[in-house]
Amino acid sequence: MTKHDEYPIGSEELLEETRAQIGDEVLAELLAMAPDTIEGHINNLHEAIKAQDSDALYLSAHTIMGTASSMFATRLASVAKEIENLSTNTGAVLALLPTLEKTAAETISWWQSKMATA
Repeated sequence: MTKHDEYPIGSEELLEETRAQIGDEVLAELLAMAPDTIEGHINNLHEAIKAQDSDALYLSAHTIMGTASSMFATRLASVAKEIENLSTNTGAVLALLPTLEKTAAETISWWQSKMATA
C-alpha cells in the first residue's frame, strides 16, 4: 500500500456532476480519449528517464496530472504530481513508475466502466 492509496481511483461525485453538465455522449467521448493521452505520456516518461531529461519528465508528469485531474482520476493525479515534484531525480521517478503504471491501468479500467454507463 502506498500513500496514494488514500485517494480513490476516481471521484464518482465529480464524474456525476460533469455528466449532469455535459451529458452522457460528450462524457463518453472524453473518457474514450483519456487513456491514449495517459499511455502516451507514460511512454514519454520512460524515454525521458533513459535520456535523463528532467524537463521532459516534468512535462509528461504534468500532462498526466492535468489529464487525470480533469478526468476525475484522483489517485493517478496524486502519483503524477509526486513524479512532477521529483522530476530532477530520475532514480526516484524510476522507482515510482510501477506505481504510476499500476494506477494508470486501474484508472483506465475505471474510465472504461464509466463509459459503459455513459
